[in-house]
Amino acid sequence: MVNGLVSVIVPLYNAESFVGECLDSLTYQTYSELEILCVDDGSTDNTYHILEKYQLRDKRIKLLKQNHQSAGAARNCGIREAEGKYLLFVDADDFCRPDMVEKLVKKAEADHTDILVFDLLRYDNVGKKAVDDAWTAVHQEYFGEGVKAAADLKDTIFQFTTSGPMNKLFLREFIVKNNICFQQIPRTNDLFFVYAAMTYAKRIAVLNEKLQYYRMNNPGSLQATNDKSPLAFIEALQALKDNLVQRGIYECFKGSYLKMAADVSLFNLASQENRQTYIRTLSAIRNNLESLNVGIKNLDCNVQTETLTQVLAGGERFVIYGAGKLAEVFVKYLLFIKCIDRERIKIVVSQKSYIQDMLCGMKINELSELTKKDETFVYVIAVDNKSLRNEMTSNLRKKRIENVIEIDFECMLALIKMGETF
Repeated sequence: MVNGLVSVIVPLYNAESFVGECLDSLTYQTYSELEILCVDDGSTDNTYHILEKYQLRDKRIKLLKQNHQSAGAARNCGIREAEGKYLLFVDADDFCRPDMVEKLVKKAEADHTDILVFDLLRYDNVGKKAVDDAWTAVHQEYFGEGVKAAADLKDTIFQFTTSGPMNKLFLREFIVKNNICFQQIPRTNDLFFVYAAMTYAKRIAVLNEKLQYYRMNNPGSLQATNDKSPLAFIEALQALKDNLVQRGIYECFKGSYLKMAADVSLFNLASQENRQTYIRTLSAIRNNLESLNVGIKNLDCNVQTETLTQVLAGGERFVIYGAGKLAEVFVKYLLFIKCIDRERIKIVVSQKSYIQDMLCGMKINELSELTKKDETFVYVIAVDNKSLRNEMTSNLRKKRIENVIEIDFECMLALIKMGETF
C-alpha cells in the first residue's frame, strides 16, 4: 500500500463517447497522488484506443483489459491491482469536480473513515447541463452528524445513501480484509458490495458536498438497460440477506433491509419497458416476497388497496398525480396488467421539470392545466413520501376534487401480492 495514494477504478464498456470527459476530469484533479485504473470490459468500439492515447499523456493511467464479463468483474479486477490507501469508483460516463479527490482525502484522513460518503450532481445528457434540483444521493436526516459505526445506523443504514459505489471513498485495507467483492451479475452488481461494506464498517462519515456529475439519459448505461437483465436485483438482494444471516446480524438490520428490498424491487419493476419483462419481474417479486422477507404491514386489510382494486375493476378514467418511480410502476401496472387504454389515463404533477415531460410515452401535465371535465376522473396520488402525499391531497381539495386514492410502495406491493396470475 502506498500512503496517500488514491486508486481510482474506472470500468469501461463501449464508452468512447464519454471516456475523454471522464479521464480529463480525473487527470486534472488538484490532488495528484492518483493511480487511475481503467479496466476495459471487452469493448468493441474505440474505447481502448482512446485509453492508450490518454496513457501516453499521463503515466498515472494504468490499462487493464478483460473479456466482456460485467462492470462488477471489471471493478473486482481494479481492486486486485490497486495499490492505493483508498479506493474510488468512477463510471466511464460520469465526471468529477477538479477538487473532488482533494476534499475526500482531507475528510477521510481527519475522520479515519472506512467509508466516506459524498453527494452527486445530476447531469442531463440530452440538455448537456447540470440539473440543480432537490435530488440527492445523501439523505442526511437518515445519517445524522459525525462518524458512525454500522450498528449506530441499524434502522437507516440502507436508506441514507444509494447502493452505487460512485459516491463513496473506501479504505482499501478495510475492503480487502473483509473480502468484499462485487457480484459478477449483469446488473445491480454494486448493491451487495456497497451495502455489505456498510454493515462491516466501524467508521462511516458523510461529506455533504456534490463532487461528481452523475450522467442521466444515457441510453447505453446499465440503468437504461434494466429490461435486458430484469431479475438480477433478486440475486443481489438474496446475496445481501444471506451474508447478514451468516454473520448473525440480520435481525439488527432487518427493518432497514426490508424497506430497501421493497424500494429496489419496485424501482426495477418501473424500469421494465415492455409487457413481457414487466410481467416476468412482477411475478418474480411476488414469488420472492416471502424468501426476501419483504414485509407489508396489514397487507390483507389495506383499505386503500382494496378500494383501488374495486376501482380498477370498473371503467373509470384515471388521473395519476406524480411522475416518479412509484407512479411509473403504477402506470405500467395499468397498461401491462390491467390492459387499460392509454386514453383513460392522464398524468399530472404540481410543477413540471424540464428534464422529464413524458412518462410511459404519455405527456406529463401540470395540475393547473386540468379542466372541469378532468375533475370527474379517479385521482391516484402515487408518491411514497407521506408528507408530500398530504400536500398533494391538499392541492386537490383546493380544486374541490374528492375522489382521491393514495398509494405508497406498500400499497403497490399489496397489489402485486393479491393480484391475478398471468
